[in-house]
Amino acid sequence: MMRVTRVTYTFAIGLVLAMGSVQSAWALPFTNGSFEEGPAFTGGGITLPVGSTAITGWEVFGSDIDVATAWQASDGLRSVDLNGSHGPAGIRQTFDTQAGALYRVDFDFSLNPDGPLVPFITMSWNYPNGGGSLGLNSALFPPPTRTNMQWHSSAFFFTAISDSTTVSFFSTINDQFFGPTLDNVRVQVVTPPPVPEPATLSLLAIGLAGIAVRRRRV
Repeated sequence: MMRVTRVTYTFAIGLVLAMGSVQSAWALPFTNGSFEEGPAFTGGGITLPVGSTAITGWEVFGSDIDVATAWQASDGLRSVDLNGSHGPAGIRQTFDTQAGALYRVDFDFSLNPDGPLVPFITMSWNYPNGGGSLGLNSALFPPPTRTNMQWHSSAFFFTAISDSTTVSFFSTINDQFFGPTLDNVRVQVVTPPPVPEPATLSLLAIGLAGIAVRRRRV
């Protein structure tokens, strides 16, 4: 069994705070962060065109991407190369969030081992009202190979401003075929949305009671 080597980098991104509705229970249906659910293919990979939703939960944008099994994945069997056959591209997912809640997104990244070793592995990400990027000096670690991809880990944070959020990753390596590889995207809640003060809840209950009384008088 191959051993996955990871070095963790955490990037703090500017946050936008927002108040939102409070619910007693809230879900986080982010799915398929390792790209395992998707189109069947033979050989070492498949190219998906712009606009494709063949990878469950994800949409390809900008250009095409490659889904690969030819090299060691960070998690499972599949990972994606954000440079397909026509240059840099991206992949994005929209999932349920709670306004005011703070989220952390972790992901693993490396470089297509079949291409030239670029000086820096660069990629970016976006979310509503924010985003960030990374540039990792390739000389700081051994070059990736198909059997040892030298996966690295990174993370960013965002505060949700609505009941759904779109997070996207895209390549900033200007190469037609060989770009940054992405795998093992995870989303977790760091801080739940703010809870109203007891006085606020009492006023809400009084208001609802008044509405009920008025309805009975009609």
